[in-house]
Amino acid sequence: MLSIRFVRCWRVNNSSLRNALAATLVIIYPLLVYFGSRPPMMGGSQDKALVHYQQLKTITGDHYLLPDLFYGRFCLYQQQDREGFIDMMQRIIDHPASENEVSLYNAIAGRRAVAYLAAVDTLFE
Repeated sequence: MLSIRFVRCWRVNNSSLRNALAATLVIIYPLLVYFGSRPPMMGGSQDKALVHYQQLKTITGDHYLLPDLFYGRFCLYQQQDREGFIDMMQRIIDHPASENEVSLYNAIAGRRAVAYLAAVDTLFE
């Protein structure tokens, strides 16, 4: 759990949410995507991806939508969980817009979720 320790130290030294989010982008997102998007034969692990997703949610809270977007796109797709994928994308789209430090990231996540929902039949054939 080196990644979570580093992020905690980063948060203590830099209290800005923006800096904590930058640290999570550099450390935890690649691990979530790596483990979530690959089959077990190629080094993927849905269990490890879920752990990294939960770490992201613990660090960033429910108001930051990129962890949900990445988990849905890479992990739920790999698991072929169509209903979970649709629910996750719809939750992102329905999230109320607010003015805070992550509003740009949430707007990007909302647009990507719309695109992924439009392609749901192609993704889950």
